[in-house]
Amino acid sequence: MAPKYFSKWKIITTLVKFGYRGYKERKFLKLMTMVSRVENRFGANQKTLKAIIRMRGLKKLHLTSVVKSIRDSTEGGFSQVIAYKGSDGITEYVEHLVTNRDGKILHHDIECVRLDSGQIIERIEDLIAKSKSP
Repeated sequence: MAPKYFSKWKIITTLVKFGYRGYKERKFLKLMTMVSRVENRFGANQKTLKAIIRMRGLKKLHLTSVVKSIRDSTEGGFSQVIAYKGSDGITEYVEHLVTNRDGKILHHDIECVRLDSGQIIERIEDLIAKSKSP
């Protein structure tokens, strides 16, 4: 199933309804036009997910990191899935890191990001792959 994009009008009316009218909100609106809908789930590419994290200031907050899974990677290092939680215990975003035996990062992906509204935006590649599987 092909992804459906948010309509700009729907996003604008939602933002105005909740009182968002400043520069940060306009930038958020622009980011949300990059979010796609696949079978009632929302997804975006890596660049958009990283921009949402930067815009929300999540990298600057004191988030607690929790390793969800860890296994040996084929390069001799580790493959880790790390969830970053706020002070309230809610996961704000999840990332995937692959390191080599020297500890250098070979691969870094953002798996999903939670918006202030509670909506989760996932990687679009994962959503499309899940929608194609039987």
